[in-house]
Amino acid sequence: FGCSTSFDVDLCQTVDERVQFVHIGRPCGSRNPWYILKMNWQIYQLHPDIVHVHMTGMYRYYKLHIPVVFTAHSNMIGKEDCKYQKVFCISSIVQNTCIKLGAKNTCVVYNGIHSEKISCNENAKLKLHDPVRIVCVGRLHPVKGQQILLEALRILVNERGLSLIHLDLIGEGDLRSELT
Repeated sequence: FGCSTSFDVDLCQTVDERVQFVHIGRPCGSRNPWYILKMNWQIYQLHPDIVHVHMTGMYRYYKLHIPVVFTAHSNMIGKEDCKYQKVFCISSIVQNTCIKLGAKNTCVVYNGIHSEKISCNENAKLKLHDPVRIVCVGRLHPVKGQQILLEALRILVNERGLSLIHLDLIGEGDLRSELT
């Protein structure tokens, strides 16, 4: 149900050929109910056993009698997001928020990154004037915290004397013009 400009045809072509993509062509920001009807019609025609959504606030748009589950990616959710038949939470903190908001059936599915498998070179000590390159990948949105990262970098430069820092922000979103 994403908007037209967020549909990446090249990315879709990298996914297993057994996965079917249905694109309804909703323009970004459109609140036209035609696309809600079109989405429900597409789901109806597919005869799924279950519908899995990631977008907050989508519960009200599904008018079919098919179980709908939701993945809560952050604490930035509302009570409506806890009405789904099951809510998958990315952490126990998110799960606690969902339960407080009334979710009846939750489980935690942690992020797919196994941070314990990431090793660092213990002998590589960062010196004050060594160049540091930081890459931040994610949606450019306040909930992702790029402003916090920029404030931390300001502190490192102004208060800790680090001078050779290069930051790459990779992503799209509401804060693109503000962050670039």
